[in-house]
Parts: sequence; structure tokens; C-alpha cells
Amino acid sequence: SNLFLGVDVGTGSVRAGLVDQRGRILEIASRPLKINNPRPDHYEQSVNDIWSGVVHCIRQVIQGVEDKSRIIGIGFDATCSLVVLDESGCGLCVNQDEDESWDVMMWMDHRAKVQTEHINNLEHPQVREVLQFVGGSISLEMQVPKLLWIKENLAKTWPRARHFFDLSDFLTFKATGHISRSLCATICKWTYLANLEEGSLRGWSRGFFDVVGLEDLTHDDFAKLGKDVLSGLSSPDKCDTHTGSLHCSPGKCCGNVSQEFALATGLSEHIRVGASLIDAHAGVLGMLACSPARNCGTFSEQLSIIAGTSTCHMALSKRASQVPGVWGPYLSAILPKFWLLEGGQTAVGKLIDHILETHPAHDVAMRMMQKLAFPTIQAYLEHVLSEMKDELGLDHVALIARSFHIWPDFHGNRSPLADPEMTGMISGLTLSKGVKNMAKCYLAAIQAVTYGTAHILEEMTKQGQDIRMVTICGGLSKSEIFVQTQADVLGLPVIQPNEKESVLLGAAMLGAAAVRSASNSNDEDYFTFIVEEMMGGGQTFLPNPSLKAFHDAKYQVFRAMGRDQLSYRHLMEQEFCQK
Repeated sequence: SNLFLGVDVGTGSVRAGLVDQRGRILEIASRPLKINNPRPDHYEQSVNDIWSGVVHCIRQVIQGVEDKSRIIGIGFDATCSLVVLDESGCGLCVNQDEDESWDVMMWMDHRAKVQTEHINNLEHPQVREVLQFVGGSISLEMQVPKLLWIKENLAKTWPRARHFFDLSDFLTFKATGHISRSLCATICKWTYLANLEEGSLRGWSRGFFDVVGLEDLTHDDFAKLGKDVLSGLSSPDKCDTHTGSLHCSPGKCCGNVSQEFALATGLSEHIRVGASLIDAHAGVLGMLACSPARNCGTFSEQLSIIAGTSTCHMALSKRASQVPGVWGPYLSAILPKFWLLEGGQTAVGKLIDHILETHPAHDVAMRMMQKLAFPTIQAYLEHVLSEMKDELGLDHVALIARSFHIWPDFHGNRSPLADPEMTGMISGLTLSKGVKNMAKCYLAAIQAVTYGTAHILEEMTKQGQDIRMVTICGGLSKSEIFVQTQADVLGLPVIQPNEKESVLLGAAMLGAAAVRSASNSNDEDYFTFIVEEMMGGGQTFLPNPSLKAFHDAKYQVFRAMGRDQLSYRHLMEQEFCQK
């Protein structure tokens, strides 16, 4: 049978997966990535480190395949980090100290606060038109504020820059030798526009770039950002292009593996390469191929949660709707002709790690974890919570955190407040500093980030999004308490695919789609076939109705904490201004 490769470049590692045509992941290889954090809010990586990791993982994952010709498609996903290349395709420095080994500005880099504020404060109609597609204000995790920061702060890099890539599109460029950009990253992170009423692509807004201070990027029809719209490849040397900006629908064939890449990895040059996805969006694609979700409802009735370092909340719809504080709607960012809404939380896994690592009982908990042979500190703490429930005579673990409340925006709020200045808050602290207190903190953090999801879903529902079920993947989905809390708080069935590596599966599905789209470039329903062919099972977590009143009450406390923080800020700003 045919085989496909999926490559996922996450925050801290590169992974490659070998997948069969039924969607089963046969092999996985991974390699850690270096991260440079030279200053607060500055996070950088290296294209050479990333690409060597890609080559290494592919070589590892295919070494057991005797007949390499069975591998016929490959897809890539990555974090929405910014890559800057010169005329020859070499990386350019994004480091303020001019350390040229760092040429990738990571997705979680928050250095462009001034530039973000500048853009959001502009009242020009062409700026406001663009901002309506990103929930009313642009995020400092998007690429335009970062581009403006580079222009204003890196005088040597800016004039030499020839290509600006989202990391996922850089990967397809390196794999094929051809420049192409996926609609996914271009629309979601670079402000490429669609027509809301017509349901069609529109293009770059020249007026927007002129007004924000990036007028030099409009030269030569936005060549540095992508010049031609690529509707798909019917053969490696033939494509349909239109004037505008370089786009491929995700999964469309954007070329074959280059000779250089084939030699480096041991792959055949006949392998099709699919247009890329952002990593979280690849997770959505992978979770669409889950039979319990398809039994519960349509693509438009599914909220997909990708819970990792940060968390993304994705909802597809045939109808365009705008939700304050939620990014989108984005046309064809995952599936052709479907609009995408994207909410998110900047720090979720990172927040939980921070709470655990800074707790006084962390070292004791780590020793107990090792002594009792638990795989992770989270698994050990969940064991402690179970014991605490029995000791306290409670009906459910959730009740342990009844009087312990967290506002989880330790790294700003992405959705739905879209306020990077929000900070964390904790109510219920005592002098206790033992493992049981640590377990309670862990539980309260899980509940807090889930109330954040409820807040996002509430805003989506107000604008007509009809969500009937939730699918979940990512590192945090391996915790049963985390998944069950989602079901209990949201009051919806939560489905966890049997294939835990939904992101890798989604990347491989891009390779499968590339093969299908290359043979029929006019087929806009290619993903429906791939989803059906790679369909897998899953486990459904149903909400516990006895906990509804408890979580409703804690959710009200959660919302009140957010309002209180804004009132504190207002009071202090007034006092400061008076002085």
C-alpha cells in the first residue's frame, strides 16, 4: 500500500511520521530544537537547526521501508514563526545583538508590542477593514507587527531581505526548491483578505501596508510576501497562476521533492509535496478524520481544540461570521470554501508547567513521581487528587478547587479579550506549600484554562456558530482530568481521537491530498475523500450533569476576576495620570 510522510515543526522539536493510506501512523521520529531567549519577550530559532532536524527525522522514520517508492506524498506543518531570507535563500538575522545564527522570529516572540499598539490605534478605514478579520485588533503574534519591528530595529537585515516566509511555507520551499505560500498561513497570519459577501479571495490591501509603514513591501506586486496566486499543480512543471499573491490551498500539490532534498533524505524525486498548514490547523485536519465526531455532526458543528504549549480553538463554517476578539473569518484556510474562526490562549501547557515548576513542593513531587514510577509529574498529581477526593469525602475531584480560582492570562489574552497586557491572578492562597496544595493548584489551573475556552465558545455562539461537539488533541489531551474538565465545563461531548498524534496525521493528509490534487487540479473536494479514507476511531467523554452548577458558579468567578483586573488597571492609570 502507499505511504505518506507528515513533518511537524513545533515549538521545541521536529517530528516526522510515516503514515499508511488508512491513516495509521507506523513510525515516528523526533529531534529537539534550540531556542534562543536573549531578552524578555524575544524568542528565536535557526533555519539551519530546523532543517537539519527535518532531514534527520525523515531519514530515521523511513529507514525501515525497503521499497521507498511506496512513499508518494509528503506534507509539512509548523508554528507560525517568521523566516527572513536574502536573495540567495539564506537566513537573515532577527537577533537585536546581530548574532546571525538566529534567523527565525518565533510565534511566541512578543517584542513587537509598540508596533502592534501603533497598528491597532490607527483609525484609517483601510486599516480598520483589515482588522475586522482579526477580531478587531491585530495580535503581536501575527507577522505584520514583527515585520514592522524588523524594519524599525534591524537596519542591516531589512534592506537585504528578499523573502519573508511563514515557517511552514519555508519548509515546502526547501523541500521543492519552488516558492509557494499556503492560503493557511497567508490568510491567518499575514492579512491576506477575502470578500465576506462573495466568499472569494481578494488579495493584499496596498492601502493597509502603506498606512502602517510597510509601503516598501508593496513593491513589485508584493513580491517579498508572495506575488502569484497558485491554484494548484496538474504536473510538476505546470501551474495556473493569476495576478495577486502567491497562494496554494492547503494540500494542493506545490511541486515534487527536489533532487537536493531527495539526496539528503533518501526519498524519491517523484514524491508530491502538499501546500502546508500551521501546526494547530494540521491538528484540526487530523481530527476531522475521526468517526465519533462525524457521527455527532458536520464539520461546521465541531470545535477543534489543539492543547499544547498554547491552545487553539478552531471552528469551520460555510457562513462567514465575525467574532470580536476571535481571529477570522478566514476563507479556505483549512478546507476549500469553508470559513475558519480561530480563538486561542497564548499560554496553557506553558502556564501549567510554570505553576508546577515554581511551586515550593516541586522537588518533593518529582522525587515521589520517580519513586512511584509515574510517567509524568501531572500523572502523579492526578493520583494525589484522587486520594484527596476520598480523604475529603467528595463526590468528584473537581470540587477540591472550590475556593481556589485562577485567571490564567500569565502571558496576555489572545481571545476573546485580545489584550496582551492581561496578567495572571490567583485567589485562595494560604500558607500551605505541600504536595497536596500543589495538586490543588494544578487542578485549578486546568479549570481556569477551560473557563477561558468557555469564554471563547460563548462569544462564537453569540455570532451564530452552532457547536455540537468538541474534538481535542495535543499534549494536554493525554490527561483524562483535562479532557473530562472540558466536557463538564462546556456541557458538550468531547472526543479524543484514538490516533493521539492528530497534528502529524494532518500533515501526512496534506501529502495524500497533494497526490490526489496533482492528478485532478480542478477537484476542490479532495479533502473529503482523504478524510473518509483515513478515518479512525475515538473515545467520547460526556459531561457530568451533577457538576454543571459548580462549574457555572466558578465560571462567574472567572469572568468577575477578568473584569476586576481591568478595573484595577483603570484605577492605577487614573492615579498615575493624576500624578
